[in-house]
Amino acid sequence: MTVDIIHIRNMIVVFLLMALSVNTECAKETPKRCQIVHQNKYTDVPCVNLGGYRYAELPEAATVLQTSELPKDPRLMPEIGNGHIATVIQGDSMFMNGLYNGYNCTSHRARIASTCGVITECLTNCSSRIYKLDLARGIFIERYDGDGFYMEIRTYAHRVLNRLFVVEIEMSRQGNQNVTMGIKVNSGKPSTDIKYNTQLKHLNNGKILVGRTTEPEYPSIVGTIPVGIIYDDVPDNITIPNGISAMTVYFFTGISLQSSESITYYDKGMELMVNRTLLSTHVDAWMDVWNKGRIDVEGNDDLARTNYASLYYLLSSLPLQRDQHNWPFWGLAPCGLAHGDIGDYLGRKFWDQETWMFPSILLLHVDISKLIIDSRVRKLTLAQANAGFRGYKGALYPWETAFTGLEVDCPGSMGFSEFHLSSDISFAIRQFFYLTNDTDFILHEMAGETMLQIAEFWESYVYLNPTTNMYEFNNVTGPDEYNVGVNNSVYTNILAGMCLQSAQMAGKMMGKETPKVWQDIQDRLYIPYDKDTVYHPEFDGYKIGTSIKQADVILIGFPFMYKYESDEARRNDLNIYEKVVGNGPAMTWGMYAVNWLELGGNKNHADELFLRGTKNVQKPFYTWTENADGSGAVNFHTGMGGYLQSVIYGYGGFRINENSLNFNPQMLPGTSRWNITGLDYRGNSLDFSFQENEMFVTLTNRTSTVVKIYLYKDETTKILSSTSQTFPVQKAEITVE
Repeated sequence: MTVDIIHIRNMIVVFLLMALSVNTECAKETPKRCQIVHQNKYTDVPCVNLGGYRYAELPEAATVLQTSELPKDPRLMPEIGNGHIATVIQGDSMFMNGLYNGYNCTSHRARIASTCGVITECLTNCSSRIYKLDLARGIFIERYDGDGFYMEIRTYAHRVLNRLFVVEIEMSRQGNQNVTMGIKVNSGKPSTDIKYNTQLKHLNNGKILVGRTTEPEYPSIVGTIPVGIIYDDVPDNITIPNGISAMTVYFFTGISLQSSESITYYDKGMELMVNRTLLSTHVDAWMDVWNKGRIDVEGNDDLARTNYASLYYLLSSLPLQRDQHNWPFWGLAPCGLAHGDIGDYLGRKFWDQETWMFPSILLLHVDISKLIIDSRVRKLTLAQANAGFRGYKGALYPWETAFTGLEVDCPGSMGFSEFHLSSDISFAIRQFFYLTNDTDFILHEMAGETMLQIAEFWESYVYLNPTTNMYEFNNVTGPDEYNVGVNNSVYTNILAGMCLQSAQMAGKMMGKETPKVWQDIQDRLYIPYDKDTVYHPEFDGYKIGTSIKQADVILIGFPFMYKYESDEARRNDLNIYEKVVGNGPAMTWGMYAVNWLELGGNKNHADELFLRGTKNVQKPFYTWTENADGSGAVNFHTGMGGYLQSVIYGYGGFRINENSLNFNPQMLPGTSRWNITGLDYRGNSLDFSFQENEMFVTLTNRTSTVVKIYLYKDETTKILSSTSQTFPVQKAEITVE
C-alpha cells in the first residue's frame, strides 16, 4: 500500500509515522515498526531517518538559544519567517509580505488569525521540557523527555517553499507505554482585516479560505488585496498508536494571494515530505545563507549569540530572491515581517530600512540587499506624485509607506517634513553601486533615474538666502523628532548636497546633462557650524544642552562619511550630543561607538557605548526592544541593523568608497578572535579574521582578474588568493582590476 498524494484545493493534516535517528538517550534502539499515515491511509515503511533532521555545521553555543522557561512577556517570543510569511512563535497572528489593510493613514499590516501558533502539553509523565531557537537552521523547537520516550515540536517557515509554515510533532518510545500530547492553536480573535468570501471543504475535510482585505489604502490607486489561506483543523491530542514505535505528525499552512498558488506549494511540500527532504531542504537553504555571509566571535558567547540572532531575525524578514509569482518584496519594517500592531509601527516602511538595516545586509548578502533597494525604485512614480501633491518637482518619498507607496502618515504629523528619507534612499543606491559596480541597475533598472528625480526635488525645494547668498533648506525635520520643522538641519542639508552629487554621477553615466544649478547648490550650501565652539549646531537656533531623541548630527561622520572641518569638531559633536540624547533608541549607541572608533584615541569609551547598545537585547531568545527597559517596539529590527553596523563598520572599520573597499579592524570587547565570512565586493567574496595583532584575508570566490590589498602602514600591495594571507593589523583597502 502506498501513500496517495492527491492534488487537492486545501492544506490537510498529514500524519507521518516514522522513526528518526536523533541523538537522544531515550531512543537508543531502532524502532521495530514505523508507518506513514496520510488521511488514515497506512503504509509500513523502513525504520530509517525519514526527516532529514540534522544539525547545522555552525557553533552550537552561538546558534542554539535554549531555555527551560518561556519569557513571561509574550512580546519577547521569537519569530520565524522567510520573507514572504512570518509569525511569532505561539502567537495568534500570521503576516504576509505586502498584505496591508486600512484607508490612508490607518493602513497597517493585515492580520491573519494564526493556524500554526501551536501550543502543546505533555499528557504523559514528562520529566523535562526545553525550548530552543535554532538560528542556524531557522527552526523553533519544543522538547519533552520522559522515561523511555520523547516528544519534539518543530516549527518553521520553509526557506525554499516560502508560502508554507510547517509544524512537525515527533513522538518516539522504546516500550508500549501510552505517549500522548495535547494540542491547541492560538488563533486569537477573528481578524477584522480580511473578509472571507468563500470557505470550501474538500473530500478530506481540509479547509480553504478565500477572501480580500476589507479596506483599500487608496481606492483610486488600487482596490483591496486578495488572499488565499489553506489549512486543516488540528486535533486536540495525538497519541502513538499501538504497535508503532515512532511517528511524526505534520501540519501545513499555506498563505498566498491565490489559493491555487498555495495548493501548488502544498503539492511541492507533500512531495518533499514523502521524499524525506522537507526539513533538509529548509536547513540546506539556511546553511547556504549562513555560508554566504555571517559573523563569528570567539571568546564571548553572548556577543556571538547577539550577532547570529540579529542577522537571523533580519534575514527571516527578507526573501532570498525575486519572487516568481509577480508579488515583489515590499520592504523592511522596523519590527520585521512578524509584527504589525500599532506599537510595532504597523508594519510600515520608514528610513529605518535604508539607514539602519540595509548597510549590513549590503556587505554580507549583496543579492538580497538589491531587493531592498528595488522596493523603493519600483515606487518612483508614486514618489513623484507625492512631490507633485505638495507643489514640488522630482521625487519625494513619503515618510511612511505601506502598500501603494503613497504617504500613510497622518496629515500634520512630523513625518510630513522628514524629507531626509529621500536622501537616505539616494545614498543607499550609491553605496550599492560603489560596492557592486552594477551599471545595469543605474542605467536600465531605474536606479539612476531615481537619483536624478530625488535631486530634482531638492532643487525645487531649496531657498537662496539673499542676505548670505547661500542655499538653505527650511522647515524640515531631521532624525531628531523632538525638534520638528526646523531650518537648516545639518543632517538634512549635508545629505541633500550628497544627493545632488550622486545625481550628477548618475546623469553622466546615463548620458544626461544635469542642471548646472546642482553644482552651484553644492558649492554654496549652508551647513550650520559654530567656529567658536567648534561644533555643528543641529539646526539654526539650536542651543547646547537641548535634549534630542537619537543620533542625528553625528551620523554625518558615519554612515555618511562627511569630511569634517577637523577632528576637534567631530570630537565635540560626539561629546555635546551624547550628553543630551537621554536613553535613546537601540541603534543610537552603536553609531556613537562607530564614530569614536574611527576617530581613535578613546576605544574604552567606544566599547562602553557599544555594549550599552546591547542592553536592548532581551533573553532568552535575543529579541530586541526599542528601549533598554523592554518598552517600545518589539522585535526591533532597526536596533539589530544599527548593532550589526557597529560590528562591521565600527570594529571592522569597513567603508565603501567609489573605487575601493577600506577596512581598519579593532577587537570586539571580550573577544580573542572574530571573523566575517562572505563579505561581498565587486562580485568577489572575501573572508576576514581578526586578532589583536594579526588579520587574515582569504579570497573565497573570484570574478575579477586581480584582487589587491594595499596596506597603509606597510605601504605595500599584495595580490589576494584563495589561500589565507596573514598581515599585521592595520588600515587597508581592497581594489579590483
